[in-house]
Amino acid sequence: MPTRKFEGSGDVGEARGSRPIAYQNLIGDGSCMIRCLPVLVAGLFVNALPGDIAMRAIKSLAVIGAALALAGVAHAAEKQDSGFYVHGSLGAIQPNASTANYSAFNPALGYSVTGSTSIGYQVGMAGTAGLGYRVNRVLRLETEFDYGSSKVTSGGSATMVAGYVAAYADIPVGVSVLPYVGAGIGFGQTRMTGITTSGLSAFAEVGLGIPVTDSVTISPAARFLWLNNGNAYVADSTAWMGRLAVRWSF
Repeated sequence: MPTRKFEGSGDVGEARGSRPIAYQNLIGDGSCMIRCLPVLVAGLFVNALPGDIAMRAIKSLAVIGAALALAGVAHAAEKQDSGFYVHGSLGAIQPNASTANYSAFNPALGYSVTGSTSIGYQVGMAGTAGLGYRVNRVLRLETEFDYGSSKVTSGGSATMVAGYVAAYADIPVGVSVLPYVGAGIGFGQTRMTGITTSGLSAFAEVGLGIPVTDSVTISPAARFLWLNNGNAYVADSTAWMGRLAVRWSF
């Protein structure tokens, strides 16, 4: 059977067997599918997270990461084995409903009345900034500052500020896109109308590192936050955060 020819230039010049070169280059050895596998796994994880509106924002960040990987951005590689870097991120935060206890003296009754109320929150905006140091190809250490703000469903607003020391582990999977896990501990404060609480805070995070150049990496991530309010009348605060970070090594 004669070899089939294809018109054009570049990779699409002639066929290998029954497939044009461009098609074979697209399929290759499956590296594109392997490269995108961590993105798909992260997407499945994000899809399983609780919440509604905030999760849509987190899913959007995962889609951005997938689009970057599929577009070939992930062909770059972060070549620096160690050294300092800075990062900044923007995203969405969804505080979970919290409980506030109260006790007030009722003069008409002659005794105190106690009870509790649930406080709900709308999805809000969040951002982080930090300075980090890459110890090796796997371990990264960071100090970072977080800020989040959302509206209270009953009226008013709530803000959260926190500072952390954190550690991240990049998971080598043999491709340019690096899944990672991380955790941090520090001190945080929340403010609502008439209520200010502060205490120990911590977070856990999963994400993807997508190198754009040798020194710039984009990281879509999902984070769970916890804050010990240090107040007997207000339960500890928790929240989900979805963020898109840019990391610059120097």
